[in-house]
Amino acid sequence: MNRLKVLRKKRGLTLKEMSKELKERVGLDITPDALSKYERQERKMRNYEVVEKIACFFCVSIDYLLGNVSNMCREELEEPEEVKQLTDWYDFKYCPYCGRKL
Repeated sequence: MNRLKVLRKKRGLTLKEMSKELKERVGLDITPDALSKYERQERKMRNYEVVEKIACFFCVSIDYLLGNVSNMCREELEEPEEVKQLTDWYDFKYCPYCGRKL
């Protein structure tokens, strides 16, 4: 099972729900079928914008999402606006992975 599927299941989302939330929350218009192909590794995530937005959606680093590192959490968010989005969307006060205050 690849990390995208693990993250999706951990959040309790179906492919259809994830597709809808990605569009609403980070402006990524991607079909459930395309997400399924990423999960089954029938298609590689090569488009930087897609990878970046999916990583942002799950509050993980791009490297973690692509399987390059084992640390799930992003050490620092690049933009203060991203922190605001995360706390607005999910009412996070602390990172759900490492416990760091957002």
